[in-house]
Amino acid sequence: MSRANVAQHNGTRTDSFIRDPLAPVVARVGRFPWASYGILLLLLSWLYFAELRFFLIGVHDGQTFADNEAISRDWAYFLSLNKD
Repeated sequence: MSRANVAQHNGTRTDSFIRDPLAPVVARVGRFPWASYGILLLLLSWLYFAELRFFLIGVHDGQTFADNEAISRDWAYFLSLNKD
């Protein structure tokens, strides 16, 4: 039995490539708009999210851990308004 017949019998494909589902879209539109979109997405992400490095989320770690312990002890604390 040949390799192709065995693969056909097992229900597997013998071709070594994977079809790209976006290939017809890229072929129809072209690569320039997709590259432009990717660059624009990167620039906008950098513009709007670059300041997150100064967010100082680590400043409130102690309070966050204390709140997590209180919530673990009593779930009603999660919905209460009298938090520290």
